[in-house]
Amino acid sequence: MRSENTDQKKLESEISQKIKELLPDHLLLLRRSLRRLFLTTYDFFRLDIKRALKLYYWYFSLLFKYIRNQKAPEYQIELYPCLNDNLGYTPVDPIYFFQNAWAARHIFNFKPKYILDIGSPVAFLGIISQFVKVFFVDIRPPTIKVKGLEYVKGDMLSLPFRDNSVDFISSLCVIEHIGLGRYGDKIDPDGSEKAIKQIKRILRPLGIALISVHIDQRNKVYFNAHRAFSMEYLRSIIDGFKIIDQKFLYGEDLYETYIREKGFGTVYLCLQKMV
Repeated sequence: MRSENTDQKKLESEISQKIKELLPDHLLLLRRSLRRLFLTTYDFFRLDIKRALKLYYWYFSLLFKYIRNQKAPEYQIELYPCLNDNLGYTPVDPIYFFQNAWAARHIFNFKPKYILDIGSPVAFLGIISQFVKVFFVDIRPPTIKVKGLEYVKGDMLSLPFRDNSVDFISSLCVIEHIGLGRYGDKIDPDGSEKAIKQIKRILRPLGIALISVHIDQRNKVYFNAHRAFSMEYLRSIIDGFKIIDQKFLYGEDLYETYIREKGFGTVYLCLQKMV
């Protein structure tokens, strides 16, 4: 099965490369955009009868086997099909896997008295909040609560904090989304730049900020999912910060240095505000 998938991906890659050689950049951009629109619609409305029948045959085979081997009716059986977890590996999102490990290491090394987080994944913050107090700012405060994690409803473009008042900030996989409307925020083409200015405004001199954003060979908007920045441009908009640590993720591999040729990726940045 994996061999077939590898061959298929190789063929798709070769076809894609041939198309790139034949089409100018603006037509490639249009092609990619139309393809994403089509795939989004297809994934939403599709009904793969053959695959569904195969999965339900597997499901009911397991169910009947379980019933036959059940010696006593100790448990009431209620059907709850889980059809997509029978894999030969554990699926992991590499962006969040590496991001959480990277951020946790810095948090434990710096040992801040508290963290002001802006929009990062709440599951990660729930764990961190058991070791250090976390104040979580988002336009969509969660409804679930845990001790050590406090919610503050707020907009990243107008953070409700004084200038130079915060020692430690985290904002992981957030900045690239600001101003695209995906999460109910207002449309603002300069949202990412304004978000970085807000972090700089409220962070004290020598204060620490942990951020992560997507990078690419040039600035792009994958509307309305996220933006990606060229490293040259990203360095220009974090002017006033010193880079304490940086890691670059391409696919499932983490690197110490930026590799432009690899194209789309994610950068994890530990920044210190200069005096």
